[in-house]
Amino acid sequence: SLLSMQKSGGAMDSPKAYSSKQARGDGVQFLSGLILAGVASTILTTIFGIFHVDVFLQVYKLPLSTYATGNFIFSFINTANDVAGAWIVDVFASESSRSSII
Repeated sequence: SLLSMQKSGGAMDSPKAYSSKQARGDGVQFLSGLILAGVASTILTTIFGIFHVDVFLQVYKLPLSTYATGNFIFSFINTANDVAGAWIVDVFASESSRSSII
C-alpha cells in the first residue's frame, strides 16, 4: 500500500512473477469478455436495426426508396467523418509527441 511504501522509504515491492497457468487464466478471462461483448453488440445492433427501420417505414410512413437513399448518403458521410476524425487524432498525437492521446 502507499502508506507502507512511504514508511519503508519509497521503494515498492517487486511484482510477483506469474506462472504460465495464471497467465493463461487471465487470457481466457479477457477473451471471454471480448466474446461476450461481441455477442452483446451483435444482438443490440440487430434489434436496433430492425426497430429503427420499422419506425421510419411504418410509423413515419417514409417511402423505402427515400430511406434507402438517405442510408446510402449517410454511409459516405459517416466514412468521411471517421477518416477525418482519425486524421485529427493522429495529428494531435504527433504534435504532442505521444504515440497515443488516450
